[in-house]
Amino acid sequence: MGTYPTRALSVLVLVLGVLGFGTFSSPHLPAETITIVAPYMGWVTNTYENDSYKLNLEDSGFLSGMYLQSINPSLFQWNAFLYYSPDVNYSTLWGGHFIVDFYPIGDFLGKYLVGAGVEVIRIDMDAGNSIKVPAGPPPATTTLEGFNLTNTIIIPYARVGKYLVFGMGPVQFSVLPWIGATYESVQGTIKFTAQFSPPPAPKTSIDTSFDDSAWYATAGINLKLTLFRFLDIEGKYQATFDGEVYHPSFSLIANLFFTRNWGLSYRYKYMETSGGKDSYNLFGVAYVF
Repeated sequence: MGTYPTRALSVLVLVLGVLGFGTFSSPHLPAETITIVAPYMGWVTNTYENDSYKLNLEDSGFLSGMYLQSINPSLFQWNAFLYYSPDVNYSTLWGGHFIVDFYPIGDFLGKYLVGAGVEVIRIDMDAGNSIKVPAGPPPATTTLEGFNLTNTIIIPYARVGKYLVFGMGPVQFSVLPWIGATYESVQGTIKFTAQFSPPPAPKTSIDTSFDDSAWYATAGINLKLTLFRFLDIEGKYQATFDGEVYHPSFSLIANLFFTRNWGLSYRYKYMETSGGKDSYNLFGVAYVF
């Protein structure tokens, strides 16, 4: 068995095992709805990969973002996050997600979850004559002249899971294992001219579009620790996979509140897709009402 199927099977076993465990979790209790708003600033590292044109570009740049979430612990939660970078990898980059979860059934073991979400990443690159790629045995290279690229990645998914909440009063720890299915769509255009063969051979001109899509299984686990209602630490791991592909995603969120309404927030995310990798570090101010 190869590396990717083994890792995928391990994730599924972990999620299914925790889904079936919950003897010591707390009951499903009603609660009021709260809303969180948090603007962010920080930096992003973007890696764009394209084997067909021997591209592997990595760069970091400024990133801003806005997060909005509404939670009723007994009924639902939804959250939306949008981020934007004006200059990374010769590109403007924006991305974000929208997720909604419902809790239709609760028992003494916890509460069940049915949800859906979508992740979107958009890259608009205008690199001019700045990119060089291999054009034969090292150190031979060629310049991609007038290089332009658009790349849109859309990843919708649906999931089911179960919340387990441990502890009472000022200290609580929750576990959310989940499984689901996802569809990844990668679309865009690419245009450039390059001298791949020595003169007097003509230059090669590329002006084409691409459209790739595939279905995958997905599974993940969310862990959250709340201390005295002033500190929240949350970690999320998600894997998207089939027999040949394994794309991990990891997030870390920390909120430190100084009053009932105001606090500081930190957000980190790393994700892999068919178009490359993205990671960001963001710092912001959170307001709860």
